[in-house]
Amino acid sequence: GRSVPEHLGSYAHARRLGVLCGLSSWSVETPFLQLHAGDPGEGVSNVAACRGRRPLLFADPVGGVARNSDELFWGSGDVVADESLSAFSVWSSRVGGVFLWSGRLAPAELRAGDEFRIPVGALSVIIEEPA
Repeated sequence: GRSVPEHLGSYAHARRLGVLCGLSSWSVETPFLQLHAGDPGEGVSNVAACRGRRPLLFADPVGGVARNSDELFWGSGDVVADESLSAFSVWSSRVGGVFLWSGRLAPAELRAGDEFRIPVGALSVIIEEPA
């Protein structure tokens, strides 16, 4: 399914505006995905107990859609609590960094010790045109 960024962080919003106005260029070398058990807000609310952010790599967009090019994987040692995943946030760094944007996941029920995967191509991003 498609995921439209639900919330664009203030840093990313300001950079996007600068790029569109020809005032700056901007890219993030490697964005990192964090799982959430509810609305992430500015990326810090409802952070899932799953350990660690994962590198989020994309293939070149096709037809206005960018899809993850590598599997994102959390092993049994990374899933340390029972929880319901429903969202994600994207950051400029594996630890700390700047919140870039967030979106929703298909709901997933995890038990401590489970593995969790987002397969190649399962996370797709579009930026919708205003109506």
